[in-house]
Amino acid sequence: MPSIATSEYFFPVFGGEIKERAFYVKQLIGTAFSIGGNYFMTAAHVLKTAEEHDEMALGYYNGTSYEFMKIPQVELFEDIDIGVIESSIPNGKSLKWNSKQLEMSVDVEAIGFPFSLDLENKRIIIRDLKGHIVSAGNIHIEFKGKPTIYELSFNCPRGISGTALLTFAKEPEIKGVVIQSRMVEIETYRVKEIIGDGNKEKTFEKYETTYFGVAIEAASILKMSSKILGGTIEEHLIKHKLLVTN
Repeated sequence: MPSIATSEYFFPVFGGEIKERAFYVKQLIGTAFSIGGNYFMTAAHVLKTAEEHDEMALGYYNGTSYEFMKIPQVELFEDIDIGVIESSIPNGKSLKWNSKQLEMSVDVEAIGFPFSLDLENKRIIIRDLKGHIVSAGNIHIEFKGKPTIYELSFNCPRGISGTALLTFAKEPEIKGVVIQSRMVEIETYRVKEIIGDGNKEKTFEKYETTYFGVAIEAASILKMSSKILGGTIEEHLIKHKLLVTN
């Protein structure tokens, strides 16, 4: 499988404050990645959380430690939980997109920053989550825009939200954006107990629970029209030669 220098492609999104002209981290909220030019993509809910802080920033690794870049402008597409960021990362790199729908069982990866902020030891840990497509083409009814989604075989914890969903068949390609985890419950047992004289009833229930990661499919993202990009996401990617044509 081809490898990539992960810190050149994936960037933590922080909320914090400015003290004595320096950025102080309070929370690592999610993960962003470049979409060409000085623009990046993440999840809309990541940016909404970041905006609750005095300042928000993208982090990048300079070879020895993380530095921070301001985020002067964002655009939210809350209907499908996607956000676009204007910022600048020295030596940041972009991966190509491919909107062809993946089939079930295809291997995928999500690289980012789940539970990655260690303030006590002053370090940030980048992690690579790997699994496969469980289902494809489902409508994500939780979002007003009803995007089509991939369900993933692995859990997507806090901090990985907003990263790219990758395949590595030949060269690494972006197939969507990781958003969240979905909990699925199935009732496996139920019994009713009559208490006392029969006037009270108590029900005992047991559920089997599992979690799937959720990623918005690339096809639902490309058609979005962006004010700060001056056109659709697809047009922007074509401009920067970042869209694979099938």
